[in-house]
Amino acid sequence: MALDGVINHTADNAALETMMWHTLQRAFTEFADREPGYGAAWRALLARADRSPIPVSRASKPLAYNAFDLQNAAYGFLIDNARHAELAAAIDQASRGDAALFAARAGMRKYWTPAFSLATQCADGFRYASYDDFAASAARERVAAPDFPTFRTGYQASTCAGFPGPVRNPRGPLDGAKLPPLLGVSGLVNQPETGDVVHRVPRSVMVPVSKWEHVLYQGDPAVRERIDRYFGENTAPGRRRAPGLRQPESRDRPTEPAVDDDGAVPLLRDR
Repeated sequence: MALDGVINHTADNAALETMMWHTLQRAFTEFADREPGYGAAWRALLARADRSPIPVSRASKPLAYNAFDLQNAAYGFLIDNARHAELAAAIDQASRGDAALFAARAGMRKYWTPAFSLATQCADGFRYASYDDFAASAARERVAAPDFPTFRTGYQASTCAGFPGPVRNPRGPLDGAKLPPLLGVSGLVNQPETGDVVHRVPRSVMVPVSKWEHVLYQGDPAVRERIDRYFGENTAPGRRRAPGLRQPESRDRPTEPAVDDDGAVPLLRDR
């Protein structure tokens, strides 16, 4: 089994959200470091949009982006190959009163919750048990991710609030005794979550890739080749450390990345 940038289904909500908040803040901090002055501009824009949503020009019907909408859209700029210049341009335009560059990524409408999230995350328990549970989480988010202060809690609350039916697939660690060694691969977006899942199955290997991208198999030939070889040869990953690969951050213990036992070229070296 290969896991390509997965959401953590073993951790509870508090642990999962902490991983996500830290990733979000790390992504934005890299942006602010590369685009001086935009950290402050972004925070001012969020405060303004909270008071009065920013209109979107060229939309087919009246549309305005509030602070949550802006965070939802900005997330895509940050995780999609770190499109920092485009995000800076969107902040500039929105600060002048037009959120069109943010909305353009969603087809000149607001970002929406896809049906698969309702079918999986909500049914798997990615939801708040009560308003007090949500409020406590929102308070932690404002501290852990001050540049995305309502993103994760707003997304999860709006996605799964009032979802009918019980949790059908409660979260918990995979049964390592019944599974072959796993191969985990992830860009920076899901490294903590993927690594936390993978290291719970004996002899599994986590291979982190140091770039901001999601679903690497889809667009990275090196990742595709490594996963295809893992399945095609029906062999367990090796345990030797691959030089140059980033070690994932895990709340428990890290999983060392590895290459094949024969010393195969580390295809996923930092690029």
